[in-house]
Amino acid sequence: MRKPDKAITDREALEAILRRGWLCRLAMCASTGEPYIVPLCYGYRSGSLYMHCATEGLKLDIIGQNRRVCFEVEDLAELDLSGPSPCTWTARYRSLIGKGRATVLRSREELALAAEVLVTQIGGKAPPHGFSSEELSGMAAIRVDIESMTGKRSGVEEDA
Repeated sequence: MRKPDKAITDREALEAILRRGWLCRLAMCASTGEPYIVPLCYGYRSGSLYMHCATEGLKLDIIGQNRRVCFEVEDLAELDLSGPSPCTWTARYRSLIGKGRATVLRSREELALAAEVLVTQIGGKAPPHGFSSEELSGMAAIRVDIESMTGKRSGVEEDA
């Protein structure tokens, strides 16, 4: 990192960003070398991101070819354009970039867990009855097991 004073290196601070966020950008690379990135809602638990998706599509095709992925999450992004010129404008942000391996989840148990993690992250709690087979039908889910993360902040003193 070019500016080490902006680095977030503490694992707890990085996980706090993941717990506060709800949108990530998942980057993949097909076996042809063609890059692909897609924004997805996610849930975070125990070192993994969970995302839901349709049962077929480009991202699943790419993950089938290459499970290595990169992701980006921010939990704060604000522009400050109050300076007298564009050269004095700034931004306040807290973000992270991570790498990991994606797995497509299809069993009822895996889908129920992914749905529970995702819904809890976004809405605060999952339905008390869990998820029915009907609710889980027609969906797949992706679990990204995180292997590494780096974070960066600007204009923010605390990470948590």
